[in-house]
Amino acid sequence: MTPLLLVLALAAPPDVVSLPPTDAQKAFDALFWEMQQQMRDRPKEDADKHFDAISREYLVKFEDHLSKHPNDPSAVTALLNIAAYSRNRDPAQHDRAVARLRKEYVHTPLVVPSLRNLGLRQNEFERELLHEIGDRNESARVRALAWRALINGRESYISLHRAVPNLTDSQRADIAAWEKDIAFAREKLAGADLRGAIADLSPGSPAPALAAVDLDGRKVDLADYKGKVVVVDFWHTHCGPCVRMIPRANELIQEMKDKPFVHLGVSVDETRDAVREFHKKTEQLGVHGWVGWNSPALEVWNVEAYPTIFLVDHRGVIRHHQLGSADYGDVARGLVKKAVDDK
Repeated sequence: MTPLLLVLALAAPPDVVSLPPTDAQKAFDALFWEMQQQMRDRPKEDADKHFDAISREYLVKFEDHLSKHPNDPSAVTALLNIAAYSRNRDPAQHDRAVARLRKEYVHTPLVVPSLRNLGLRQNEFERELLHEIGDRNESARVRALAWRALINGRESYISLHRAVPNLTDSQRADIAAWEKDIAFAREKLAGADLRGAIADLSPGSPAPALAAVDLDGRKVDLADYKGKVVVVDFWHTHCGPCVRMIPRANELIQEMKDKPFVHLGVSVDETRDAVREFHKKTEQLGVHGWVGWNSPALEVWNVEAYPTIFLVDHRGVIRHHQLGSADYGDVARGLVKKAVDDK
């Protein structure tokens, strides 16, 4: 992997964000993006030499952050970056970081914010860490989330590869290896200790119950929309990708006027007032539900990042699930057509 790809892979996906971070997470994110800016601005002449110098400078800063915030989720992020950036520069530092992750963190809930990125990584030490979290974490739910992250990451890679015409033998071998990883992780999730630890929300599964309140405190219940196609959109006002989706969602809602279709935006903002203030500046059509940051609904629906979007058909069955801001309009149109045809 080239240095540039390494930097990008360790960054948060551009179309998905997590819950509002702790102050320590904000500090680490600022540090990380400061490093990325220096990487981008480094002189083209002797670029590798400058990359190495910047990496060594920020390895020291990552270690300093870790020493100040050992009990914050950002400690896991710091150690993962230390392990990644020291792997070819200081193998002893790399080994210490991995050993500390294994000894102090894989069994704790502090790993949860890092699971999605671990699922998208392919370095052997990161794959092994994800397996260890899946086997050793003290929480059945976190163990299940680790295996789910592995499945999601491998499925993402398979989709990208299959979109390429004329696959090489090497790419086919990669797909076969990822399919084996997926089968292994599914077997783990089906085990007696993890069965039911997280809901099966894959396409074809019944949508779980979802009760929220609207911005005036009145009940909003997914069950009330049986017979209609429902977009269930978990979002919050600080989520850039969520906000950028609103104009496209508004267009779809207008297009589906008088059809069996509902867009249910489920805000996880800290207060309903935050959404009201947001609406003073931004038009957002559809049904507005609110559950807050710590709602049990987020666990029921396996929501770990935003936007998380489900399309539920007129029979109450999940037909589409995505993280991020991809356009789901064609899927919605197909489901609405089927709902109309079934009447």
